[in-house]
Amino acid sequence: MKSKVYKINWQDYRKNHQFLLSALDQYKDFFRGSTAVKTHFGEPGNENALRGKTIKPITDWLIKNKIDAFLTDSNTLYKGQRSNATDHIRVAKDHGFANLGLPIVIADGENGQEEKILKLENLKNQYKNLTIRLGKAIANAQSILCISHVKGHPMFGFGGALKNLGMGSASPAGKKILHSTTAGKINPQKCTLCGTCIRNCPAEAIKNINGKIIMDYQKCIGCGECVAVCPQQAIEVREADVKICQEKTAIYALAAIQNKPTLCINLLININPLCDCFSSTQPKLIDDLGILISQDPVAVDQASLDWINKKAGKDLFLNTNGIDYNPILTMGEKIGLGKRKYQLTKFS
Repeated sequence: MKSKVYKINWQDYRKNHQFLLSALDQYKDFFRGSTAVKTHFGEPGNENALRGKTIKPITDWLIKNKIDAFLTDSNTLYKGQRSNATDHIRVAKDHGFANLGLPIVIADGENGQEEKILKLENLKNQYKNLTIRLGKAIANAQSILCISHVKGHPMFGFGGALKNLGMGSASPAGKKILHSTTAGKINPQKCTLCGTCIRNCPAEAIKNINGKIIMDYQKCIGCGECVAVCPQQAIEVREADVKICQEKTAIYALAAIQNKPTLCINLLININPLCDCFSSTQPKLIDDLGILISQDPVAVDQASLDWINKKAGKDLFLNTNGIDYNPILTMGEKIGLGKRKYQLTKFS
């Protein structure tokens, strides 16, 4: 049986929010207990990322239906304005999330140490012994509402529900496990010493020493930002290592939502090449498309890619970032997280 995915065109939604509310009304009795609204509060300087006003119709619906919900995200691995709860909440407030009538809870606490460590007992593949470290507030929630901004990503090709649930639910220690294979290697034949990687490294792990770019792998967090910004494509990560990172992220996503009612809402707006962790605003790749809703995170991501690629007339994120995004979808399907085949229903 195919997974159900509901589709709302952006222009229809902007004219009348009732299209979204009608879709959500099917889930009035879906959530149970404490519901984590897993989203992303946006890096300062990135105007493509979600803002509170964008998701207000959703949070208003939660409040109207007396669903016990809180807004949440986990701290970043790199140093910055979202690496601790105090600063992270301030960023959330600056971006309008404090105006929505729901509490803001940073899932892994002030310094990323409020985490739940577990292993998936029924996993039979090569990741059966993978240590999973999730923000405690997400791990302990009884239901999940995942609100994701669909965009590109230098290590995943794109980011949607699966990355939001997997990487986004991980504590900093968990993120380090996920990124453990993705430290870039510098190709000296391509490097022109322009310094772009140094200026953009959030971990301050890259330096120019005696006319040579040196990476400190003790500091490197494998985020891939240097790979994305290098104008010469001189920083390289093996395809096999990227695949491992994506697959492990699918495992984390399963751990975050296993045995919980989960609803995923993907927003296909401000679709740009880079993730919302970048502190810059990139030009949009295509016009805003709309909203997709599903209980299946694999299906909603696959439907997002299909809609984007149909509109663009090409495999947009693969052409833009050069990264195969299939491993996270394939692994998600293999471990029972969802299905890539779906049935699309349009609300209009």
